[in-house]
Amino acid sequence: MNSKLKDFFKKQGISKFNGRRIEECVIPHFSKIREKPILPDQTNRMRQFFLFSILFILCGNLSAGNDPQFPGARRAGLAGAFTAVNGDLWALGANPAGITGLTRPVAGMYMERRFLLKEINSGAFAFAMPFNEKHFVALDFSGFGFATYNDSRLALSYATNLLGKLSLGAKFNVVHTTIKEYSSATSFVLDAGLQAQVTQTFTMGFSIFNASQSYLSKAIREKIPTVLNLGVCWKPSKKVMATADISKAENYPLSFRFGVEYQPVDMLAIRAGVATNPLILSFGLGVKWKNAILNVANTWHERLGYTPHLGIDFAFGKEKKKATIPPPKKK
Repeated sequence: MNSKLKDFFKKQGISKFNGRRIEECVIPHFSKIREKPILPDQTNRMRQFFLFSILFILCGNLSAGNDPQFPGARRAGLAGAFTAVNGDLWALGANPAGITGLTRPVAGMYMERRFLLKEINSGAFAFAMPFNEKHFVALDFSGFGFATYNDSRLALSYATNLLGKLSLGAKFNVVHTTIKEYSSATSFVLDAGLQAQVTQTFTMGFSIFNASQSYLSKAIREKIPTVLNLGVCWKPSKKVMATADISKAENYPLSFRFGVEYQPVDMLAIRAGVATNPLILSFGLGVKWKNAILNVANTWHERLGYTPHLGIDFAFGKEKKKATIPPPKKK
């Protein structure tokens, strides 16, 4: 590896990634770039995007793939098993169809310190509004990175409820990635999802991240991973909720996620979860006070350690009636 590149990673405190030396991660991807001859007029462009590609490969793997590190402290407390969860603002990151359960406008803020590293912080803001029982719109912004590398996303979501049984949602993302003093790129990514309320207590969900098959940069053919999620949510009572997801990210093994939420009283929720590939354990709490909800969680990654999560949501106005499956008529 180029000595300047080694020095660059050394300054960032990165010597290994997932137990492998940086050289082992970088060289295979760089060889892909060199498969085709580089023409003289392409040299500057290749220089600009080389480090850009490498940092995307390394940093992108921390927030994509099978690691459920997306905004939402409640979701983090359930180990990312959120595909079939309905009526939560932060369902936006797991399945845009999930916002159809909202009964009034909600705004929320979210923060995390990735793997307890002060240089790698992540934050998000989201707002969702139901126009009636059938139409829902949301706007969210999130950012991740450190001084040299930064990834930000601005997204607009729309979801609709059909007959109180089926919810459909779509999310249009503008993704901007910057590496200081080297280069930057902007991509447009489409996510989509659906949820089906099978019974009063059982919901199924499906979502796809990067349904548009977008690239971070076509110059280096670095594709944003496509992720498929299939999930179920079971609520046997008002106090208990169990969720499970199966997730398949491009170039990653199949991942399973499980989460349980228990509310001993209306104002308190206790959560725990586990995910595989990589192994992630989670624990979280939620405290509700009038129109505000405070969610905290802590997740443990088998290779990278702990990540604390904090979220605050606030609802506005009066609750509107939620569309549900009507109970069966008595004979």
